[in-house]
Amino acid sequence: MKTASTQQKKTKSLKDPKQSRNNVTELSAYLAERERQRQSLVHSLKGKYSDMKFSSEDLIKQRRAEALLEGH
Repeated sequence: MKTASTQQKKTKSLKDPKQSRNNVTELSAYLAERERQRQSLVHSLKGKYSDMKFSSEDLIKQRRAEALLEGH
């Protein structure tokens, strides 16, 4: 019985294309905003750490060491 009611809810949402379009529009706007925030953060971090001479392996090792220290 539970699966039948779940299937009815799914088919009902599929039958309302206007609502689906609204959800897609909202999701697209949300994802675009998140991407802008990410790009801004990446840009600011690149500027902040551009003078550092660490390789990515060094940074990974450092993060792992910090994570281990925080865990204990």
